[in-house]
Amino acid sequence: MEFADSWTWLLSTLCVVGVYGILWLLTWLLPGRTCKGYAKDSDGKPLMYQINGLQCVLVTIALYFSIAYLEVIPGMSYDFLTVHFTETAVVAFVFGILLSIILHIIGNKWHGHVSAHSGKRSTLESFYLGAEMNPRPMGVDLKMWLYAAGMVLLILNVLSALLYYYTRHGTLHPLLVVYAAEMLWFCFDYLLFEYVHLTTYDLFAENVGFKLAWGCVFFCPFFYPIGVMPFVSSSVTNMQLSWIQIVASPLVFLLGWFLSRGASMQKYAFKTAVIGGRQTFLTIRQEAIADRLLVSGFWGYARHINYLGEILMALGLALCGGLAQPLSYLTVLPWLYPLYYILLLLPRERDDNRRCALKYANLWAVYKRKVPYRILPYVY
Repeated sequence: MEFADSWTWLLSTLCVVGVYGILWLLTWLLPGRTCKGYAKDSDGKPLMYQINGLQCVLVTIALYFSIAYLEVIPGMSYDFLTVHFTETAVVAFVFGILLSIILHIIGNKWHGHVSAHSGKRSTLESFYLGAEMNPRPMGVDLKMWLYAAGMVLLILNVLSALLYYYTRHGTLHPLLVVYAAEMLWFCFDYLLFEYVHLTTYDLFAENVGFKLAWGCVFFCPFFYPIGVMPFVSSSVTNMQLSWIQIVASPLVFLLGWFLSRGASMQKYAFKTAVIGGRQTFLTIRQEAIADRLLVSGFWGYARHINYLGEILMALGLALCGGLAQPLSYLTVLPWLYPLYYILLLLPRERDDNRRCALKYANLWAVYKRKVPYRILPYVY
């Protein structure tokens, strides 16, 4: 038993660290589209990014399942991540902490970094929020790699859950299929539009510390797919389904995706357009205060309409496993996912409001009168 337990922990470590290591190597080696970012270096020049996340993630997934298919490593099955969810999650948890410690030590030793905030931080604040904004060891942008790392293991966890369920039941539960399709859509949508992420708040305004590092290598791949728990932890093969239940989840999810992706693309088109090229986005007329703050299209309904989209996508995902029968603590777990987004985005909106009030001064007051709602149009 001791040998088996030790081997399982060794396999779990190889699985998690191996996936991240392969992704790092591929990020360093594979070519990609070069894009100018919104973040700036210490000289005030825009950073250049190599966008190759999609191909790196796809190759990593292909290598993972090739190893399982060829049985290169004894015990490394297709559904290993689900069978040994606890062990792999613990490894990722520890890996995230160790990475955060390394970033803290290096970031505070080298003071030539671009800080996201002025003023002195406590050691704890520096560890949590980070000491460097855009570290690039070996030429690999750590922020972009961390996002891809979270996505690749999240995708593998979802695929592992599908294979786990199928090997034990000989079929796939319809709601599990819907859930997997939505979560994979969420992941590959990010990877397909990775370049759009270059203009988002965390890329140009936040440092790399425990919050981002641990969040990407552990929290994202192991908390985000919490909606599979009712399917892989209890018998739901005889669960009664209704059309309302099956249709509601993708409808809510797609509505959220429309708001989130549409708003992001409109803002990206606005920020990256040349002078005189901001008249329209698709059929939406681009209107902005002082050519800086969008007040039309998606952004005319709420100042953070994209946050509403993200919350709706999370609700759509929760509707799958959260409606499983019989009711138990397992059916409560999927609802933690949208709750997390609410707890994350509401304070972030307040923080962004304070930051923008300082940045735009009187323009921000004009903007708030023009777009009075924070996240939910006509309500909040």
